[in-house]
Amino acid sequence: MDRQTTTYLVFFIVIALLMGLRIWRGSRARKLQVERMWIRPVIILVFLSASIYGQPPPMTPEVLVGLAVAIGLGLVMGWYRGRMVKVSIDPETHALTSKASPWGILIFLGLMVVRMGARFVLREEHDVAGIPVAAIIDGLTLLYAGNVVGTQVEVWMRAKKLLADAIAAKAAGRTVPTEVIQDHAGEKAHG
Repeated sequence: MDRQTTTYLVFFIVIALLMGLRIWRGSRARKLQVERMWIRPVIILVFLSASIYGQPPPMTPEVLVGLAVAIGLGLVMGWYRGRMVKVSIDPETHALTSKASPWGILIFLGLMVVRMGARFVLREEHDVAGIPVAAIIDGLTLLYAGNVVGTQVEVWMRAKKLLADAIAAKAAGRTVPTEVIQDHAGEKAHG
C-alpha cells in the first residue's frame, strides 16, 4: 500500500469513528441555545471559503453554475433534514432540546461518504467527462456545507418560534402543555 492510500485509509477510519460518535450523539436529545445557533454555519462557511480560495476550481460559467446548483441542492436537502429534527421546549423553564431523526442522520452520513469516496477515487484524475476534479470535489463540499447550513437555519427558525410561543403563553397565563414538540409532521402538543 502506498503512502497516499495509507493516509486516506487512516483519514477514513478517523472519519468513520467521528461519524459513529455523531450517530450516537444524534440519537439523544441535545440542549439548544437559540442565540448561539449562528456560530456553526459561520465556522463552516469560513473554512469552506478558505478551502475554495486556497485551491479554486476553474472559473468557467459551467463550473460556477454547477457550484451554485450544488449549494442550492445542499440547502434544500438541509432544510428537509432540519424538518426531521424534533425540537422540544419545556414551557416552564423554556429549555429547548433537539433530537435528530435516524433518516436525517443517514442523509448526513451519506453525503459524507459520497464526498470522501469521490475524493479518494478521483485523487489521480484531472477531469471526469470534461469536468475538472477540483470542481467536482468543491461541488460536493458545497453540497455538504449547504446541507449543514440549511439544517441549522430550519432548526433555528422553529426553535425561535417555539420559544416565543411558550413565553407568550406563560405571560398570558394560559395553560401550557408540559412539553411542546414540533417536528416534520407539524406542531404537536403533549401534556
